[in-house]
Amino acid sequence: VTTDDGCSQSGSVLITEPALLTATAAVTKPLTCIDGEFVVTPAGGTAPYVFYVNGSTTFQSTLSPFTITTPLPAGGLFSIKVIDANNCEATTSITVSPMSPPVYTLSQTNIKCYNDNSGVINFNVSNANGYTLAYSIDNGVTYLPTSTFSNLVAGTYNAIIRYSLGTSICYTPMQVITITQPDMALTASGGVSELAGCGPSGEGKIRITNPQGGTAPYEYSFDNQVTWTTVNDAYKAPGTYTLYIRDA
Repeated sequence: VTTDDGCSQSGSVLITEPALLTATAAVTKPLTCIDGEFVVTPAGGTAPYVFYVNGSTTFQSTLSPFTITTPLPAGGLFSIKVIDANNCEATTSITVSPMSPPVYTLSQTNIKCYNDNSGVINFNVSNANGYTLAYSIDNGVTYLPTSTFSNLVAGTYNAIIRYSLGTSICYTPMQVITITQPDMALTASGGVSELAGCGPSGEGKIRITNPQGGTAPYEYSFDNQVTWTTVNDAYKAPGTYTLYIRDA
């Protein structure tokens, strides 16, 4: 610097600039049946920062997570503009897709014999999609880690899967499963249809009649269940016999 009377003074000035402002975005909580979250992390520039998402005129001035909710923007794309204290700008984006629920089917085994407890309900999961699963057949009162429920009596059951990921807990729609059984217990009558001495070798004939209940067709045994036949009578030597009937 030189004055009018010839005096002068020299010095130096250091001009600095902040690091280039950049930003990255990452999902911290996936979108499931409840809202997800993503965070934007700025680097460089000069704090504090403000954030604008998808062209919004309303900014967020903290580093708190952004909420991901449905419906998602087109293509699940979130575009974020970051502005620092010097009005420098950086942009970043993130594409979000909702996590699919588990893929499964339900199957059942009905009861074959009246008043038995042989019913079965199976949750057949082909893709858990990353979730931890638990299963209920009592409308969500209790959940178990097993996907097969056995020893069930006839009746109506309400099947639900609870699927969880981190702090997100979701439920599939309830499906009604009805375990059926024959309308009546299997019964029949037995007796002698021909007295001893009337058969080809002097045998008598015994017969099982009037089968009811169960599921037709029926089979009969006259030798303590060693063999079964569709014929409901047989010649037998004089003696005492226990007669058996079984259904389909």
